[in-house]
Amino acid sequence: MREITQDRINASRSTRQEQSDRSTIEVPPTDLDILQHFGSPESLAQEAVHAFAIQKVKERITTCRKEIEQIQGKYALTFDEFRDRVTSDEKFVEALNLVHPLWETDFNRWEFYQMELEEWDAKLKAILKT
Repeated sequence: MREITQDRINASRSTRQEQSDRSTIEVPPTDLDILQHFGSPESLAQEAVHAFAIQKVKERITTCRKEIEQIQGKYALTFDEFRDRVTSDEKFVEALNLVHPLWETDFNRWEFYQMELEEWDAKLKAILKT
């Protein structure tokens, strides 16, 4: 099998060690023969990894958005509106405790997914720049 290393596909990775970090992908000869018809196996591998990373990040973003939409629908407020109300409106919190006694659990989940969404959005933007 022919090895495709990070060095050969010109992908750089920062490391904490002084030695360079190398990743290797073993490609069976039959696949390598087929890949060569479509271009450089090294560049095709790099493109495939890039596309896979984008796909996985988009899946995470979709998951976060679905969770956020579910909680947002339950309270009929955006996260920012809900946070503002629970931190500044005592009567809102009293009414909330009667209708949704576990609202704090929902709030923590909501906050978690909001933060996750922001992080994955930033990662997607970074990936798309490369």
